[in-house]
Amino acid sequence: MTENQLPPMKIAFVIDNKVVDILHTDERLAAIMLSNPIILDVTGENGQHLAQVNDTYNPADGSFTSTTIVADDSE
Repeated sequence: MTENQLPPMKIAFVIDNKVVDILHTDERLAAIMLSNPIILDVTGENGQHLAQVNDTYNPADGSFTSTTIVADDSE
């Protein structure tokens, strides 16, 4: 992609049946955005993240649980 070329996917944000913005993005983010995700503000105090990629979200209480991946060093 050249410096002035926009990403290949365009996603429209529609509120009250009106397009309010259009996001130019890559295929991966487009697939995520078009899969009906829950979108949350995870900005904590001092700009820290309240969640990380692969955390599990509990919609009942709004909490996140970290998933710890342990490497198998037995080989």
